[in-house]
Amino acid sequence: MRPVQVSAYGATMPHHAVSLDVTSTGALRSAQAHGLHLLLHPASELEDGLGGLWLRVRGDEDGEGDVWTPYPLVGTGSTGTGVRAEGDARTRSGALPDRALTWSWRLAPLVGGAGWTWQVLVRNTGDAPLEVDLLHVQDCALSPAAVLEANRLYPSQYLDLTPVDLGARGPGVAVRQNMPGPTAPWALVGCLGRAVSWATDGLQLRGRGLPEGAPWPGLRGDLPGVRLQHEHAAAALQSEPRLLGPGEQWASGFFTVVLEDHPGATTDADAAVLDGLDLGLPTPDRPAVAEERPTARNLLDTSAPLLPRELTAEEVDGLVGGGRHHVEVLDGREVSWFTAGGGHVVTAAKQAAVLRPHGQVLRSLRRLLPDESDVTSTVWMDGTFCSHLTRGHVALGRVLSAREDLLAIARLRGLRIAIDLGEGWQLLGTPSLWLDEVDEATWWYALADRTLRVTAHAPTADGRCRVQVDTLEGDPVPALVVLHLDWSGAPGMVGDVVTRGSVVEVTAPSGATLGALGVTVATDVGTGGRAAAVEVSDDGALFSDGASRGEPVLTLRVHPSPSWSLELQARARAGTAPQTGPTEESTTDLWAGVHDVVSLAAEAPGRRRDALERLGRVTGWYAHDAVIHYLSPRGLEQHTGGKWGTRDVCQGPVGLLRSWARHDEWRALLLLILRGQQDRGDWPQAFDFLASHRVDAVEDAHGDVVYWPLLAVGQYLHATGDLSVLDEEVGFTGDGSPGGTASVDEHLRRALDVVDSTFLQGTSLPAYGHGDWNDSLQPADPDLARRMVSTWTAVLQVEALSRLAEGLGTAYPDLADRARGLAAGAARDVELHLMVDGVLAGYGVAGTEGKLEPMIHPRDSRTGLTYSLLPMIHAIAGDLLSPEAARAHLDVIERHLLGPDGARLFDRPVAYRGGPTEVFQRAEASSFFGREVGIMYMHAHLRYAEALARVGDGAGVLDALARAVPVGLQDLVPSAAPRQANTYSSSSDAAFPDRYAASDRYAEALAGEVPLEAGWRVYSSGPGLFLEILTQRMLGLRHAGHELEIDPVVDPSLGTVRASVPLAGGRVVELEIVCGTAGHGVAEVSVDGRTMEVRALDNPYRAAGVAVRVDDLGAGSGPVRLRVVTR
Repeated sequence: MRPVQVSAYGATMPHHAVSLDVTSTGALRSAQAHGLHLLLHPASELEDGLGGLWLRVRGDEDGEGDVWTPYPLVGTGSTGTGVRAEGDARTRSGALPDRALTWSWRLAPLVGGAGWTWQVLVRNTGDAPLEVDLLHVQDCALSPAAVLEANRLYPSQYLDLTPVDLGARGPGVAVRQNMPGPTAPWALVGCLGRAVSWATDGLQLRGRGLPEGAPWPGLRGDLPGVRLQHEHAAAALQSEPRLLGPGEQWASGFFTVVLEDHPGATTDADAAVLDGLDLGLPTPDRPAVAEERPTARNLLDTSAPLLPRELTAEEVDGLVGGGRHHVEVLDGREVSWFTAGGGHVVTAAKQAAVLRPHGQVLRSLRRLLPDESDVTSTVWMDGTFCSHLTRGHVALGRVLSAREDLLAIARLRGLRIAIDLGEGWQLLGTPSLWLDEVDEATWWYALADRTLRVTAHAPTADGRCRVQVDTLEGDPVPALVVLHLDWSGAPGMVGDVVTRGSVVEVTAPSGATLGALGVTVATDVGTGGRAAAVEVSDDGALFSDGASRGEPVLTLRVHPSPSWSLELQARARAGTAPQTGPTEESTTDLWAGVHDVVSLAAEAPGRRRDALERLGRVTGWYAHDAVIHYLSPRGLEQHTGGKWGTRDVCQGPVGLLRSWARHDEWRALLLLILRGQQDRGDWPQAFDFLASHRVDAVEDAHGDVVYWPLLAVGQYLHATGDLSVLDEEVGFTGDGSPGGTASVDEHLRRALDVVDSTFLQGTSLPAYGHGDWNDSLQPADPDLARRMVSTWTAVLQVEALSRLAEGLGTAYPDLADRARGLAAGAARDVELHLMVDGVLAGYGVAGTEGKLEPMIHPRDSRTGLTYSLLPMIHAIAGDLLSPEAARAHLDVIERHLLGPDGARLFDRPVAYRGGPTEVFQRAEASSFFGREVGIMYMHAHLRYAEALARVGDGAGVLDALARAVPVGLQDLVPSAAPRQANTYSSSSDAAFPDRYAASDRYAEALAGEVPLEAGWRVYSSGPGLFLEILTQRMLGLRHAGHELEIDPVVDPSLGTVRASVPLAGGRVVELEIVCGTAGHGVAEVSVDGRTMEVRALDNPYRAAGVAVRVDDLGAGSGPVRLRVVTR
């Protein structure tokens, strides 16, 4: 047995099978077994995490009512003694502050297995009976450390929580980690006495609409006893109640058993894992008595939530202006709207109604190319004024911690501010009003006798993040700034702190990837300015005894001032690589006017015009999200990233730059993408694009990945006619020789070599390899993967290589002919092998006699799925189908693949069997019905809109794009739940409690009878793709070398549509589209009243548009007034 280590503020309990680390108040700070971390949201000395142990007494604080009053026995809110060591175990005792009850618990590792027990004794010391029970929440991760460091929501989506009948012990909850891997870790949580009910997710305990820091309602009632598989997995158990008479003592408790591997799904037979284990109960000779030595309290458990009052309509108008656009009304109240300038205003009532709290990612925007010095931060409406502060790489250049949950489990993340109104420190949380803009966010707190305003600005060009605090009414109050540090490479450490007046310099600890964090505080008192009165301290300032617990926290106490600001500057280490791309720094703030870069308006009144205006309302916001995805790859839920996914960067960023007609930046982006190519000719699944983080390691990727850069190059050549890019010398990734370069045309030749070498035997179809666009459909059987071909990837091969050949033209005839031949071969074999009975299969599987068995097709007997969206819509958009076949496939989509929120990946959910997989890995393993597993993935829906544009369905295009916009969504989709209205959501998640309900009741979702929640936000190639489809497909303006293609597809009921669209060279097209009865096909084009000479375009499905010479648009830098009349 290894020696037990006990620290002043907690204890580590090493054991041969499990290692536990507890805080000074007994909360689990770490639990490890079998090389895995067992906690999703661990505790610290400041915060309790998701897990806990409560003694509950029937009745409210006055002993009345049929509710439970919970008293924590562990964590910062508990009032017991410090933790004591007893051999391998830890013990603690205490007394309830207002009840005649004493308690003690003993936390001990299991003997004979990996796990632990909480053994609890409770004694009634009064003269009246009391009814009590115990409630235990054990959050589970069962994941490697690297997975948790990347994201804590994602592993929860693969935890299967299933109730297990434990006989006399009542129900237990088993947790199986389904994430594909060599093993399936498993845990069983049960009651030492008898449990009577259970829950499986923190959302069941907290619910919605709860102010930050308020007690969770689920702790005061009976647990629901129903399964919810969401993003905060936890096994919660409620013991049977016990009526304790005076002087009586009761023993109960809970256990957790962990298995390294559980290959099968959970069943009641798993109760047998308890056979032979000595779980035990505390013995009566261990009295439950309190001892002296109470623990110190901290800011979070002693302060009540700060609840600002609601502002009057007049007050709101005075703060944000009177113009309200696209007002959202809930329960008769206006809860959110957009300002005339494009800002998004949110009230506390709207925040309380959403599942995913309002937030935003802020960064400066002075150039549209990557830069090592870029600084990014994330703000949250509920009082997080700067978090996940990063410089350069958003995963490897972190300084401040990120919010990692939706339930405010961990509140001290990033930069928080507390104020003292005379009753101790209270955190500024959800405000009376929040204004979100692309380059700043503002919080207003209306309190009883004062109003505060906090403004967080986007980082400046030199990387300074400024937070401004102003007292608008009433006297200023003291403030306490809390900075939770989280250095990449040195988590849990603060570094060396040096204070010079109002400037604080934190030198990064050893191992950190950044060099320092500069913090500057300045105040403005009256009309003059002076240095701030600031007291700098560590985490000890948050505890009642003033002693540090070693938490990675820096605090700054700011004396009362009517106006003060805080600046944070993340500084690189000496010798960091210079910025990528051109060195000149633009003096233009590209956020200025971003809402007007693409604008839309229509003449005809009614719902269709409202839908068009909603599209126009989000163009600036989707441009913001597209920039974040491109230059600071992360999101609100996906808070780490930093690499470019090869297929993603060839879609979203390319779509953004194409829609903004930024051809110079598009060219530079292509060269960076080609720099990510491996020496052998293919691309990795993802690669680091910043020079200081490039890794020369060869990696395999999904079978579709090689085609995306080829498509991006072909699109660029077609749009610009710039063949000089093919002569550029570009390096490789993973070639082992950092100085090796080759011309772009050589890069393309190597890529075509890869294409030519990966065909399924006997065909010109690309082998499936490690997957395709839908990451969730990686085969569970490696042999199946070797015999599969993805129809969607084959269609992409045709589209990418055809576009590349077209762009190469006659300048590189051998390369163009080769690409054209490979495309033709794939087109032929798609028709021959993958079009079965007139319907494109999702996949083909090589069988006997050279035939491909269709999978995800009406003939499919393997998957239970019948239709697949992706191959159909891409075949239409890429002109692979005849007009008759295109119409037939659109009919299939309309009958089988459309829901109220748009196009869905399949006609029904993939089967779920508790976690074990038979055909597909992630799609069958995820316990959460959301994201792509929920089969309404917004990116695919946008591609459906693109297909509709190709066939000329203007009304369908408008409708499809409107369903991809959160503004006013409930008018179009009544079952859509409230959501943040100015961020892109990557999926629409039907709110089924688990996968089984999703399969059994899927028809209800299609009928609009199930609420539809917004999925993960901001990080996606979807916003850039949206802008591309809007400008290039619906409005139909596309650069094509020396020509401008004009090919609008608009809803004819709109009458006349007016829009502004960027043109290459910095000009703007002021577009007027006069709709005929069809809404597509161009009858007339004029510029400034001059009728233009045109060249007809081709389209196999409908009347096509035309092209005009760019030179004919007129010289100068002024707007091009273009009038188009459709047929």
